[in-house]
Amino acid sequence: MNVICRFRRPSRPWVAITLAVLFGVLVSSCAGAQPDSSLPDDGPAVPVSKEAASRLFEKVLSAVESAAQTQSVRFTLTDEEVTSALALGAQYVTFTPAGPVIQGLPGSQSAQSAPGLEGMGQPNASDGGNGALSLSNFGLKIEKPQVRFTGDGRMILEGYGRVGSWRQPVRVVMAPRATDGELDLHFVEGRIGILPLPAFIFNPIGKGLASLILAGSDSLKIHEISIQQGSMTLSGEWVGGNPLESLPSP
Repeated sequence: MNVICRFRRPSRPWVAITLAVLFGVLVSSCAGAQPDSSLPDDGPAVPVSKEAASRLFEKVLSAVESAAQTQSVRFTLTDEEVTSALALGAQYVTFTPAGPVIQGLPGSQSAQSAPGLEGMGQPNASDGGNGALSLSNFGLKIEKPQVRFTGDGRMILEGYGRVGSWRQPVRVVMAPRATDGELDLHFVEGRIGILPLPAFIFNPIGKGLASLILAGSDSLKIHEISIQQGSMTLSGEWVGGNPLESLPSP
Protein backbone atom coordinates (compact mmCIF):
# COMPACT_ATOMS: atom_id res chain seq x y z
CA MET A 1 0.00 0.00 0.00
CA ASN A 2 1.54 3.31 -1.04
CA VAL A 3 0.63 5.99 1.47
CA ILE A 4 1.16 9.60 0.46
CA CYS A 5 1.64 12.03 3.33
CA ARG A 6 2.35 15.73 3.17
CA PHE A 7 3.80 17.64 6.11
CA ARG A 8 4.74 21.24 6.66
CA ARG A 9 8.31 21.78 7.80
CA PRO A 10 8.23 22.89 11.45
CA SER A 11 10.83 25.02 13.15
CA ARG A 12 13.28 22.99 15.21
CA PRO A 13 12.72 24.98 18.46
CA TRP A 14 8.97 24.24 18.30
CA VAL A 15 9.63 20.56 17.67
CA ALA A 16 12.01 20.37 20.63
CA ILE A 17 9.57 22.16 22.95
CA THR A 18 6.67 19.95 21.88
CA LEU A 19 8.63 16.74 22.38
CA ALA A 20 9.79 17.95 25.79
CA VAL A 21 6.21 18.65 26.87
CA LEU A 22 5.10 15.25 25.59
CA PHE A 23 7.86 13.52 27.53
CA GLY A 24 6.99 15.52 30.65
CA VAL A 25 3.32 14.54 30.43
CA LEU A 26 4.13 10.84 30.40
CA VAL A 27 6.74 11.09 33.15
CA SER A 28 4.34 13.06 35.35
CA SER A 29 1.50 10.60 34.82
CA CYS A 30 3.75 7.77 35.97
CA ALA A 31 3.83 9.39 39.41
CA GLY A 32 0.08 8.84 39.86
CA ALA A 33 -1.27 5.72 41.50
CA GLN A 34 -3.22 3.22 39.38
CA PRO A 35 -3.90 5.55 36.40
CA ASP A 36 -5.85 2.79 34.62
CA SER A 37 -8.77 3.34 37.01
CA SER A 38 -9.27 6.88 35.64
CA LEU A 39 -10.21 5.60 32.17
CA PRO A 40 -13.80 4.48 31.50
CA ASP A 41 -14.62 0.98 30.32
CA ASP A 42 -16.00 1.25 26.77
CA GLY A 43 -16.82 -2.43 26.43
CA PRO A 44 -15.28 -5.72 25.33
CA ALA A 45 -12.08 -5.72 23.30
CA VAL A 46 -12.48 -5.24 19.56
CA PRO A 47 -11.05 -8.28 17.72
CA VAL A 48 -7.88 -7.73 15.67
CA SER A 49 -7.08 -9.76 12.56
CA LYS A 50 -5.22 -9.46 9.28
CA GLU A 51 -8.42 -10.43 7.48
CA ALA A 52 -10.31 -7.46 8.95
CA ALA A 53 -7.44 -5.11 8.07
CA SER A 54 -7.48 -6.40 4.50
CA ARG A 55 -11.23 -5.78 4.27
CA LEU A 56 -10.69 -2.08 5.04
CA PHE A 57 -8.36 -1.63 2.07
CA GLU A 58 -10.51 -3.83 -0.16
CA LYS A 59 -13.56 -1.68 0.59
CA VAL A 60 -11.74 1.55 -0.23
CA LEU A 61 -10.26 0.09 -3.44
CA SER A 62 -13.65 -1.24 -4.51
CA ALA A 63 -15.23 2.18 -3.94
CA VAL A 64 -12.45 3.84 -5.95
CA GLU A 65 -12.89 1.36 -8.81
CA SER A 66 -16.61 2.17 -9.02
CA ALA A 67 -15.73 5.86 -9.28
CA ALA A 68 -14.42 5.16 -12.79
CA GLN A 69 -18.04 5.23 -13.90
CA THR A 70 -19.79 7.40 -11.32
CA GLN A 71 -17.02 9.63 -9.86
CA SER A 72 -18.82 9.17 -6.52
CA VAL A 73 -17.36 7.20 -3.63
CA ARG A 74 -19.15 5.56 -0.72
CA PHE A 75 -17.97 2.89 1.72
CA THR A 76 -18.66 1.68 5.26
CA LEU A 77 -15.98 0.60 7.74
CA THR A 78 -16.47 -1.28 11.00
CA ASP A 79 -14.83 -1.09 14.43
CA GLU A 80 -12.99 -4.32 13.76
CA GLU A 81 -11.65 -3.24 10.35
CA VAL A 82 -10.30 0.13 11.52
CA THR A 83 -8.92 -1.33 14.75
CA SER A 84 -7.17 -4.16 12.90
CA ALA A 85 -5.61 -1.87 10.29
CA LEU A 86 -4.42 0.55 12.98
CA ALA A 87 -3.08 -2.23 15.22
CA LEU A 88 -1.03 -3.71 12.40
CA GLY A 89 0.27 -0.36 11.17
CA ALA A 90 1.04 1.03 14.65
CA GLN A 91 3.76 -1.59 15.10
CA TYR A 92 5.94 0.37 12.66
CA VAL A 93 4.95 4.00 13.30
CA THR A 94 6.20 6.51 15.86
CA PHE A 95 4.18 9.73 15.95
CA THR A 96 6.01 13.04 16.24
CA PRO A 97 4.77 16.65 16.04
CA ALA A 98 6.19 16.81 12.50
CA GLY A 99 4.48 13.63 11.32
CA PRO A 100 4.95 9.87 11.56
CA VAL A 101 8.31 8.13 11.49
CA ILE A 102 8.20 4.63 10.00
CA GLN A 103 10.60 2.05 11.42
CA GLY A 104 10.93 -1.71 11.07
CA LEU A 105 8.62 -2.00 8.05
CA PRO A 106 9.29 -5.28 6.21
CA GLY A 107 11.51 -4.61 3.21
CA SER A 108 12.66 -1.24 4.55
CA GLN A 109 16.34 -0.75 5.37
CA SER A 110 16.03 2.35 7.53
CA ALA A 111 13.61 4.66 9.29
CA GLN A 112 11.79 7.30 7.25
CA SER A 113 11.98 10.53 9.23
CA ALA A 114 9.39 13.25 9.08
CA PRO A 115 10.47 16.52 7.41
CA GLY A 116 12.33 18.95 9.65
CA LEU A 117 13.75 16.26 11.93
CA GLU A 118 16.52 14.89 9.74
CA GLY A 119 19.55 13.90 11.77
CA MET A 120 17.84 13.84 15.18
CA GLY A 121 17.83 10.05 15.17
CA GLN A 122 21.34 9.58 13.79
CA PRO A 123 24.17 8.25 16.00
CA ASN A 124 26.90 10.72 16.80
CA ALA A 125 30.06 10.96 18.85
CA SER A 126 28.38 12.64 21.83
CA ASP A 127 26.02 9.71 22.44
CA GLY A 128 28.54 6.98 21.71
CA GLY A 129 26.86 6.02 18.46
CA ASN A 130 23.72 4.78 20.21
CA GLY A 131 21.28 7.32 18.75
CA ALA A 132 20.26 8.67 22.18
CA LEU A 133 18.14 11.40 20.57
CA SER A 134 16.31 9.06 18.23
CA LEU A 135 12.64 9.66 17.55
CA SER A 136 11.93 6.11 18.68
CA ASN A 137 12.94 7.26 22.18
CA PHE A 138 11.07 10.58 22.24
CA GLY A 139 8.24 10.10 19.77
CA LEU A 140 4.89 8.66 20.82
CA LYS A 141 4.02 5.08 19.95
CA ILE A 142 0.49 3.71 20.20
CA GLU A 143 0.24 0.13 21.46
CA LYS A 144 -2.77 -2.21 21.48
CA PRO A 145 -5.11 0.38 19.88
CA GLN A 146 -8.87 -0.08 19.93
CA VAL A 147 -11.26 1.99 17.80
CA ARG A 148 -14.99 2.20 18.46
CA PHE A 149 -17.78 4.06 16.68
CA THR A 150 -20.65 5.01 18.96
CA GLY A 151 -24.36 5.58 18.41
CA ASP A 152 -24.04 9.28 19.30
CA GLY A 153 -21.69 9.98 16.38
CA ARG A 154 -18.38 9.74 18.19
CA MET A 155 -15.21 7.80 17.49
CA ILE A 156 -13.18 6.56 20.47
CA LEU A 157 -9.53 5.53 20.36
CA GLU A 158 -8.09 3.57 23.27
CA GLY A 159 -4.73 1.97 23.80
CA TYR A 160 -1.40 2.68 25.43
CA GLY A 161 0.95 5.55 24.72
CA ARG A 162 4.68 4.91 25.01
CA VAL A 163 7.57 7.35 25.05
CA GLY A 164 10.80 5.44 25.56
CA SER A 165 10.25 3.20 28.60
CA TRP A 166 7.22 5.16 29.87
CA ARG A 167 3.85 3.56 29.09
CA GLN A 168 0.41 4.89 30.04
CA PRO A 169 -3.19 4.12 29.04
CA VAL A 170 -4.67 6.53 26.50
CA ARG A 171 -8.27 7.34 25.60
CA VAL A 172 -9.28 9.91 22.96
CA VAL A 173 -12.78 10.95 21.93
CA MET A 174 -13.21 12.33 18.40
CA ALA A 175 -16.07 13.77 16.36
CA PRO A 176 -15.33 12.80 12.73
CA ARG A 177 -16.51 15.35 10.18
CA ALA A 178 -15.95 16.38 6.59
CA THR A 179 -14.05 19.67 6.39
CA ASP A 180 -13.19 21.13 2.98
CA GLY A 181 -13.23 17.64 1.49
CA GLU A 182 -10.95 16.23 4.18
CA LEU A 183 -11.69 13.57 6.79
CA ASP A 184 -11.26 15.59 9.97
CA LEU A 185 -11.04 13.54 13.17
CA HIS A 186 -11.91 16.49 15.37
CA PHE A 187 -10.44 16.19 18.87
CA VAL A 188 -13.08 16.40 21.61
CA GLU A 189 -11.23 15.20 24.70
CA GLY A 190 -8.52 12.81 25.75
CA ARG A 191 -6.59 11.42 28.68
CA ILE A 192 -3.21 9.83 29.08
CA GLY A 193 -2.98 8.07 32.42
CA ILE A 194 -4.53 10.39 35.00
CA LEU A 195 -3.78 13.56 33.02
CA PRO A 196 -5.66 15.37 30.24
CA LEU A 197 -4.19 14.73 26.79
CA PRO A 198 -3.42 18.00 24.96
CA ALA A 199 -4.92 18.28 21.49
CA PHE A 200 -1.53 19.09 19.91
CA ILE A 201 -0.18 15.70 21.00
CA PHE A 202 -3.15 13.94 19.41
CA ASN A 203 -3.08 15.88 16.13
CA PRO A 204 -0.29 13.86 14.42
CA ILE A 205 -2.03 10.64 15.45
CA GLY A 206 -5.38 11.90 14.13
CA LYS A 207 -3.86 12.78 10.77
CA GLY A 208 -2.23 9.37 10.50
CA LEU A 209 -5.46 7.60 11.44
CA ALA A 210 -7.46 9.62 8.89
CA SER A 211 -4.93 8.69 6.18
CA LEU A 212 -5.22 5.04 7.18
CA ILE A 213 -9.03 5.12 6.96
CA LEU A 214 -8.76 6.50 3.41
CA ALA A 215 -6.15 3.84 2.51
CA GLY A 216 -3.55 6.55 1.95
CA SER A 217 -5.34 8.19 -0.97
CA ASP A 218 -5.13 11.97 -1.31
CA SER A 219 -7.56 12.02 -4.25
CA LEU A 220 -10.72 11.30 -2.25
CA LYS A 221 -12.86 14.27 -1.31
CA ILE A 222 -15.14 13.43 1.60
CA HIS A 223 -18.44 15.33 1.71
CA GLU A 224 -20.52 13.37 4.20
CA ILE A 225 -19.86 11.16 7.22
CA SER A 226 -22.43 9.03 9.02
CA ILE A 227 -21.62 7.14 12.21
CA GLN A 228 -23.69 4.31 13.64
CA GLN A 229 -22.95 2.00 16.53
CA GLY A 230 -20.00 -0.07 15.34
CA SER A 231 -19.50 1.51 11.90
CA MET A 232 -18.76 4.68 9.93
CA THR A 233 -19.91 5.46 6.38
CA LEU A 234 -18.04 7.97 4.22
CA SER A 235 -19.41 9.51 1.02
CA GLY A 236 -17.69 11.78 -1.45
CA GLU A 237 -16.06 11.90 -4.85
CA TRP A 238 -12.87 10.96 -6.64
CA VAL A 239 -10.95 13.96 -7.95
CA GLY A 240 -7.73 12.36 -9.12
CA GLY A 241 -8.51 11.64 -12.77
CA ASN A 242 -9.00 8.03 -13.86
CA PRO A 243 -9.25 5.99 -10.63
CA LEU A 244 -8.12 2.79 -12.34
CA GLU A 245 -4.77 4.40 -13.16
CA SER A 246 -4.23 5.71 -9.62
CA LEU A 247 -5.13 2.83 -7.33
CA PRO A 248 -2.68 2.34 -4.46
CA SER A 249 -0.82 -0.96 -4.38
CA PRO A 250 -1.85 -3.34 -1.58
